Amino acid sequence: MKKTILSITVLLLLLALAACGGATPTTAPADTPVPAPTTAPEPTQAPEPTAVPEPTQPPAAAGFTCAEPIKIGLITDLSGGLALYGVMTERGFRAGMEYATGDDGADGVYTLENCDIEVLVRDDKGSAETTATLARELIDVEDVDILVGTVS
Repeated sequence: MKKTILSITVLLLLLALAACGGATPTTAPADTPVPAPTTAPEPTQAPEPTAVPEPTQPPAAAGFTCAEPIKIGLITDLSGGLALYGVMTERGFRAGMEYATGDDGADGVYTLENCDIEVLVRDDKGSAETTATLARELIDVEDVDILVGTVS
């Protein structure tokens, strides 16, 4: 029995050594030819300047009118734990409206072409329930056309 176990152990050891043994030698890579040095390109002439195109009015704003003001509801965190972000959101929104319309937005009303855009800002105090209530109020009571959500 000892001879059988010893024979099996020696056989397994030889198989393990053979499996980990040396691989067939590989041939050295062939020498690659060295590329010839490149020459500097010939200088080219500068292109002729082109005329600057005339600025055009975007077609969407041409003749745009509305019978009643467009109402935008903005719900943000003006108080509570995220007040810092809410104040920045309101300021950024108003700055974007001022940039888009070219109007300073006195009393939250911006004018684009012949149309007034009224921005209604509401504070959700960082509460999801308050946000849902304010959204329903802005949609059902104030009849806003666009609703911009909170940062949280």
